[in-house]
This record gives sequence, C-alpha cells and structure tokens, in this order.
Amino acid sequence: MRDVVMEDDVCFNYPIKTVVQCNKFDIEDEPRCGRPVTDKVDAISEKVEQDRHISSYDIAEELGIDHKTVLIHLNKAEYTIQLATLVPHELTEKNLMYTVLICDSQFKRSQTESFLERLITGDEKWITGNKNVQKRL
Repeated sequence: MRDVVMEDDVCFNYPIKTVVQCNKFDIEDEPRCGRPVTDKVDAISEKVEQDRHISSYDIAEELGIDHKTVLIHLNKAEYTIQLATLVPHELTEKNLMYTVLICDSQFKRSQTESFLERLITGDEKWITGNKNVQKRL
C-alpha cells in the first residue's frame, strides 16, 4: 500500500497509539472541551412546563442553543408531540384516573345497551348512529 500512495501523504505521518501504550484502562469518559449544555436542560423543561404549546424552535431561539439539542433533550425527558402540544410520555396521576374512568364508563355502557342496537344500516355503507348525548365532565 505504501508503494501506491505517495511517501509524504498525511495519513501515514500520524503516530498510532493503542490503549496499552497510553496506559489508559479507564472506561469512563474524559472531560471534553466545548460548551456544556447541562445548565440548559432544566431551562428546557421549565419552558415546556410553562407553555405546552411552545415549539422547539422557539425554545432554541430563547435559550440560544441549537434546535437539534432541544429535540434531543425533549426526547430524553420522554416528551412527545401530540396535537401540537408537548406531553410527557407517561400519564400523570390525574390523567390516569381520567382514562380509567372513561374506560369504565364505556365498559358499563356496552353491558347495558348492545352495540348492534346503536348501528344503523344503510344502502351499501355502514353508518354508526349514537342516540346518547355525551356530557362533559
């Protein structure tokens, strides 16, 4: 290979050091140079808690960090975008109780009135008809 490539090629001038030669057996990361963003992680979470409809572009602009960094930290905090709102992936206690309440009411409704009684058949299509008016909780 050395015969094909020119003698003063840059790639052959770098010294190669192995882990054994450097005596570095620690598997922990060494401190890196550059700007750490750890102080901005809490600020990202606070912005989302204050306004669930804020966009990731607005967060990046207000905090002065890269948009991709904001997306990475939102993903690590398990936020997902649902209907243009940032929502935690896991349900809160209130949301969980509300979901159980709705499931329970739908289950009891299916026991009292049959699903087939609520179906209306038409020409060649199935049309669902709902006699009940749902009340807001």
